[in-house]
Amino acid sequence: MAKKVKVIPMDNTYKRYVVVDAESQKVLDDSQGMAIELLKKHMQLGIINIELLNRQRRIQKT
Repeated sequence: MAKKVKVIPMDNTYKRYVVVDAESQKVLDDSQGMAIELLKKHMQLGIINIELLNRQRRIQKT
């Protein structure tokens, strides 16, 4: 079963972020760790569904 996580940015550049488990709200990792690399790997394997905030989608569109 896929694990739902939220990537919460601490700034507009997404260089600082926190990854939170969507159900338990526990912090899984932050920008000091390897969270994004881990998430990318899991996404490729289809293990994790990521809910990103709308703000990031808006940034990508501009």
